[in-house]
Amino acid sequence: MAKENAQSAASEGGKPQDPAVEAQPQDTKPEEGGKPQDPGGAEGNDRTPNVHKLERDVANRDKTIADLKAKLAEKEKGGSDLEARLAALEKQASDSKAEADAAKADGLITS
Repeated sequence: MAKENAQSAASEGGKPQDPAVEAQPQDTKPEEGGKPQDPGGAEGNDRTPNVHKLERDVANRDKTIADLKAKLAEKEKGGSDLEARLAALEKQASDSKAEADAAKADGLITS
């Protein structure tokens, strides 16, 4: 029985079940592992820019600039309206002061 156990132990790991598998090399692609997957390397190196994204960014920037210029022009236009309102209020204040002075003068005369 000891001989049988020794034979079975030797045959279990001694030779492969399929000799054709042993004949094939395990590394079938010698270039595998030789080259990095990302030949560009780390970020910051010379990489081709995404032209479509850059065009989109420039178009968005131009649109934002145009919107801001339109808002600025609208505010400047609104500024002239404010000046007109301020002038009208100043005139109204001076008229009101003149009426108050006239009423005060009438009060002094009649007293």
